[in-house]
Amino acid sequence: MRRAEERVNSVFCPKIAKAFNSFISEAALLDLNIGGRRYTYFSEVGCKPSKLDRFLVCPNFLSAFPSAFVTALPREYSDHSSILLRTNFLDFGKPAFHLFNSWLLRDGFEAVVIKAWNTFDGSRAPDLYLSDKLKFVKHAIKVWKRVEFEKECKDLVGLRTKVNDFEILAESRLLSDCEIETRSNYKQKIIELGKMARLDLEQKTKNKWLANGDENTSFFHKSLERKNRKNNTHGMMVNGLWITDCNTIKQETWNFFRAKFHETCHDRPH
Repeated sequence: MRRAEERVNSVFCPKIAKAFNSFISEAALLDLNIGGRRYTYFSEVGCKPSKLDRFLVCPNFLSAFPSAFVTALPREYSDHSSILLRTNFLDFGKPAFHLFNSWLLRDGFEAVVIKAWNTFDGSRAPDLYLSDKLKFVKHAIKVWKRVEFEKECKDLVGLRTKVNDFEILAESRLLSDCEIETRSNYKQKIIELGKMARLDLEQKTKNKWLANGDENTSFFHKSLERKNRKNNTHGMMVNGLWITDCNTIKQETWNFFRAKFHETCHDRPH
């Protein structure tokens, strides 16, 4: 066990837990969260539940299977719960729309928003009109983002190719002042495009670039992987059963919020 809360009604040994956690850290392993049951072992003597079973994986495994999750199955004949590792992705539909701060620094973004806002034509109730107008603007931003980012990726590949050509040329002869300046300009453009990508990574991971003091982009990729794993929904407990079907989870979530809405309306003073 790794923490005191993983054992109930029995003695927890901090020394052993510290050694186990040190092994996990030194081996660069990751402990996957378990859904379905909080504890995987149940002692019939004294009713002592504990979390004794887990999957430890390496970063390369998560890079290959970023959506991997673990489910603890119901106990039947054993005092241990079987734990099941799954690598399939639960598709809950299109991801939510997110606006990144770096977009505000890109040329053309403001013009796209203003044009979409001014050209929208609708005639529904004020609240529905505003909702439709925001959706129209969002769609325009999505189209701009797709076109702009495809162009940016092509420009980045082209710039790197041109810089590489100059470096190969420099191996056979001296570069002229004009060629040196051109190569320097290409390098500067590559740096500027890289800054935009790092700003997006920083916002996705919600980390402070200077505070972390780590200019290795892999740091933010790892932070993003941890954040995505934490935010992913792998299942839901419904009437004592762990459900992993996407449609059932959606329906149960909708039923929950609808019940809460009706409860709030019922309790509100008239």
